Amino acid sequence: LEATSGDCDDNDPNELPNQTWYKDSDGDGYSNGAVMIQCTRPFGFKTAAELIATTGDCNDNNGSIHPGAPEICNGLDDDCDGQVDEGATGGLTFNGNVSFTSQAQVDAFSQCYSVINGNLTIQNAGITSLANLINLAQVNGNVTVKWTSLTNMAGLDNLAGISGNLLIFSNNNGNGLASLDGLEGLDTVGGNLKIYYNFDLSDCCAIEELLSSGGVGGTVSIYQNDSGCDNVPEILQDCNGGGSIILPPGGNGESAIFEDQTQIEIIPNPTSDRLNILLSGKLGEGELLLHDTSGRLLWRQSTDEKTSEYGFEKGGLKLLPGLYLLEWRSEGGRIWRRVAVQ
Repeated sequence: LEATSGDCDDNDPNELPNQTWYKDSDGDGYSNGAVMIQCTRPFGFKTAAELIATTGDCNDNNGSIHPGAPEICNGLDDDCDGQVDEGATGGLTFNGNVSFTSQAQVDAFSQCYSVINGNLTIQNAGITSLANLINLAQVNGNVTVKWTSLTNMAGLDNLAGISGNLLIFSNNNGNGLASLDGLEGLDTVGGNLKIYYNFDLSDCCAIEELLSSGGVGGTVSIYQNDSGCDNVPEILQDCNGGGSIILPPGGNGESAIFEDQTQIEIIPNPTSDRLNILLSGKLGEGELLLHDTSGRLLWRQSTDEKTSEYGFEKGGLKLLPGLYLLEWRSEGGRIWRRVAVQ
């Protein structure tokens, strides 16, 4: 025996003189570190041997919250690491406008939100990363990105739709906005698209598909950026979306040739009435698309391997005199041609 007297409960081997007890009110096996030293067991306390850990529980009144617990979308720090809802998979909707004026605010935004029912504004030189917005898929309002120190749009990779306007301008702090990488998944902008005064912005290929597919419901204004992203025709010419783009100088009707020897001719070009489009060579399923110089889709026609001639009347589309861009796309790539309308 260690002592011949003093045991306060001879039926419980844990109750003995000078026993150290750790608080575990919620019974999850983790203590918050509160200690009592006495013989009898205090209510809600356990010995170290009865616990997984004697410290670390950040909410001893909730058995689902403790170190190592799965983080779920509930606005709580479930795993006691000091962060809320981190690593969540999204799925919730935030109702209201969201405005970030610091990197800390961006980093504190819950990754549980996939939809914002309101406007999203990202502004100020202190913002350098949008990585925490990775689960954002839809903004049912306007999106404005201005005056930041972002170098690209990484973090918005899952953003597929904006119901209002998308405005990206004057992001020239630090190294300056150089690329729109991160916006490749953006399919729809319901309002206007305006990208301007980003003096280091030379890579807009992330929105080439958005422009060429007619995904912008309003007007497109792209100007006063760096070479390569200074206007819509420049973007469409420089960004091939993974295929081959060939633009013959002057758009004079000469054939443009793919690696697979597909040819396209536009007769007449310039045109004042009807536009005839002749495909020849190795053909396959694809589609013809006519864009204006702001990137809006005006006409679309599916093509197959059996038909070689397509066309339309200028009056049917109400085309004004000016320059247009004709695209033929297939699995093998793309051909862009300039079309002049008189």
